Amino acid sequence: MEARAEIGVVASILLVAFLLAFHQSGEAESHSYAALRLRILTLGQTITSRCEPALATGDHAALQPLVMETVAQPDMISVVIFDGQGRPVASAGRADPAIKGHVGRALMTRFRQSHAASYETQPDAAGDQFVYLPVRDRVASGASAAAGAAGRLLGAIELGVSHVPTVLMLQEAWLVTLLYTLLVAIVVALVCARLVVRIVRPLAQQYEATLESRQVEKMTAVGQLGAGIAHEINNPLTAILGYAQLMLEDTQLDPLIRKRVEVIEREARRCGEIVQTLLAYSHPAAQKTEMTDLRPIVERAVERVRPQAALQKVEVQCRFDGVIPPLRINPGEIQQVTANILTNALDVMPRGGRIKVRCAASERERQVTLTIADTGPGISEENLRRVFEPFFTTKENWRSTGLGLTVCYKIIQDHGGRIQARNGATGGAEFVIELPFPKEQTVQIA
Repeated sequence: MEARAEIGVVASILLVAFLLAFHQSGEAESHSYAALRLRILTLGQTITSRCEPALATGDHAALQPLVMETVAQPDMISVVIFDGQGRPVASAGRADPAIKGHVGRALMTRFRQSHAASYETQPDAAGDQFVYLPVRDRVASGASAAAGAAGRLLGAIELGVSHVPTVLMLQEAWLVTLLYTLLVAIVVALVCARLVVRIVRPLAQQYEATLESRQVEKMTAVGQLGAGIAHEINNPLTAILGYAQLMLEDTQLDPLIRKRVEVIEREARRCGEIVQTLLAYSHPAAQKTEMTDLRPIVERAVERVRPQAALQKVEVQCRFDGVIPPLRINPGEIQQVTANILTNALDVMPRGGRIKVRCAASERERQVTLTIADTGPGISEENLRRVFEPFFTTKENWRSTGLGLTVCYKIIQDHGGRIQARNGATGGAEFVIELPFPKEQTVQIA
């Protein structure tokens, strides 16, 4: 019952957020229509004042170039000018003068019967809206002018506008849908993880064997966890990846949006690889390793966290001592370990600090050592003994499931290396990762 209540609350929050976003987008659309209407009326007044002399003298040939000069966006705006008999004499844009004769005659009749300054139609099913303006002789004679009567009716103007910025609206709709799907996927994953933690934590606390054997048993529990929730995580990941790929197929996609969608697609694929890593705990498979330079892997992990570090005013320093030989590793898994430790360091320094990443090779010990040190509060002695245990976390329940460092431990162990946590001599925490040289290769470091 408690789990259902939590899921219900999360679903309600997401629904309210979606409705608010939809309401705000509707208001923005209304504002844009109002601004466009004002622009059309201003354009109509400009055309009216410029075409009045030509209509008054019957010089209809001068009207066509005048209209073409005035209309800046003929793909969105159409203009038709009618003479005093209601005949179309000039046009621009998408308008077809051949079918406008009956409109002109009706306009002249209406403007003769009333002194309205303009009238307009509502947008039709195709999104087209029309505004009609009379063209009158502003020089009224004698008593008519003194009485304030309108001048002689010279003609009329029809202005048509199309409310169809469809390309931009569709791109925004795709982006909103993609981001909303991503949000739902994250919330579902957190809810599932929290529920599983509540079930498995009591079982993990019952282990009474030695530290090493207990660690192995808890790794098995992690594998079972991954197998249990992999299906629930893969579904939203598939949706995210699918929407991203659909957007990237759009050749007219804005370059900035395309760049961001490519990041979403790449990280969604990486999330899928992480899920497969969890499954590997319960169903071990042959590890896919290759001879790879460690430096670009570490640099990619550092660049991944730099935006968040800049927001928190955390300085990230990266240093490579001497030659770092190629190692036989899985690049994705090592990047995952590095990024996870960097993210943990950022979590304990919300108001600024410094992270130092150092990589060095030792020919005598035949290993590469990667050290990640921060200037945060450090780790208590009690927590140092448990930092790699599954489901152990010092963060709030909704911020962590306590599996991140456990996964890191297993990855480094599978690479034949070691990972340890300690406190720095001047404060803060340090994580030291040791990766061995390939057995089949002789490495010489200058």
